[in-house]
Amino acid sequence: MLAGKLGPHRLPVGAVSRPALVDSLRRGRGATLTLVSAPAGYGKTTLLTQWVLASAETEPDTAFAWVSLDSGDADVVRFWTTVIAACARAVPGVGTRALEVVQTLATRQVDAALPLLLEDLSGLDTRMVLILDDFHQAETREISDSMVQFLSYRPSLVQVVVATRTDPSLRIPRLRALSDAVYGGDERLGAALARATTDARAWVTSRQVGGSDPP
Repeated sequence: MLAGKLGPHRLPVGAVSRPALVDSLRRGRGATLTLVSAPAGYGKTTLLTQWVLASAETEPDTAFAWVSLDSGDADVVRFWTTVIAACARAVPGVGTRALEVVQTLATRQVDAALPLLLEDLSGLDTRMVLILDDFHQAETREISDSMVQFLSYRPSLVQVVVATRTDPSLRIPRLRALSDAVYGGDERLGAALARATTDARAWVTSRQVGGSDPP
């Protein structure tokens, strides 16, 4: 597994600082899913990278697990192997049993591995943010179904962020039904999040699905 898949990218030269947008993402910590959906070039990865880099000062007790997905991850075993490895890198010890199970390729034990991963994440005493960048590259029906299972039992200290060029097939109505609130944070996290560049070419839309306002 390439180590570069498990960490944020370098910021591009001249990247515009967007602290207000980062604050909007932070407000999604009570949501079942934070969805950042916009076409290519709209600054999704740059925004998420700025959040991770700023967290050393603003959220020193929050662990960030990052996965840069590509078409090679469009296999449910490889997908979850990578996600579990990212969680283990963020918090050593998390996912050890799940990784052993999911790599039993002969029986494709993803359904058995997810409860083990969720059990480890439920034992966290600090926040974790799991970022899945370029989710559209890897999305399949099997991966979407397993993601819905994972999100349905997401521990409260884990925020899941999906960045994608198109809205994923994650049964959004079902996820909203998991909570009394339809959206976490702002109703659409500001609806159109904000301009992604100073020339106003791009807008990043982020939605918080199924959650409540954080304290």
